[in-house]
Amino acid sequence: PKLWIDGGIYFSHIGLESFISKDNWTYTRSLMSDFSPYYQAGAKVTYEMLEQLSLQFHVINGWQNVSENNDQKAVGFQVAFTPSSRWSLTYNNFLGTESGTSWRFFNDLVAKVSVTDSFQLAAVYDIGMQTRVGLSPSIWHVGALLARYQFHPVFALALRGERFMDPDQVIVTTGTTGGFQVWGASLNADVAPYPQVLWRTEFRYLYSDDEIYGAKSGASVRGDPMVVTSLSLALN
Repeated sequence: PKLWIDGGIYFSHIGLESFISKDNWTYTRSLMSDFSPYYQAGAKVTYEMLEQLSLQFHVINGWQNVSENNDQKAVGFQVAFTPSSRWSLTYNNFLGTESGTSWRFFNDLVAKVSVTDSFQLAAVYDIGMQTRVGLSPSIWHVGALLARYQFHPVFALALRGERFMDPDQVIVTTGTTGGFQVWGASLNADVAPYPQVLWRTEFRYLYSDDEIYGAKSGASVRGDPMVVTSLSLALN
């Protein structure tokens, strides 16, 4: 009853946000979720040490790979600590060879707090390292803060601020001097007239240290605003 073994293609153990938008606080996913694995293929062992503490160990085919692309497996580990229904702390990692023979070591820390039944906060911090031949390892950092308030059973708002710093372009290639170093902010509004129906509208703005985004004029710009809306129906 305290030990599970699962295998196949399954959702990644890394990060706060799921691939399924309706399960997240915002319609769009954060940069850290977009540029870390959504899914993985392999096997995992989950062990519930205590009611408040569980462990996972993964043996997988790499960084968001269904099929193996080298001679070595990657591994991942998770420690999930939930001392009460009000808050939780989860640590995830990934260790494997990527981009040829380079070793990648990635760490992900997620904290969630329910301040009240209506008000929730979350913080996420990621740091990754990848080896380079003849050079010091490349390091990238990512951080995000999120807040969500349920004003009414039908209406909720969520705010997110984030920063992604990948100057050596390990994860995101821009071809610019500063690499991929971006600030992001978003405001999300949810309207749920029925439990199975969710209408989400979000304004999101990304601002880069370098001019990496395309403009209608054909020139590159630093800012990237976006408004998106969606209507979803969940049958389960």
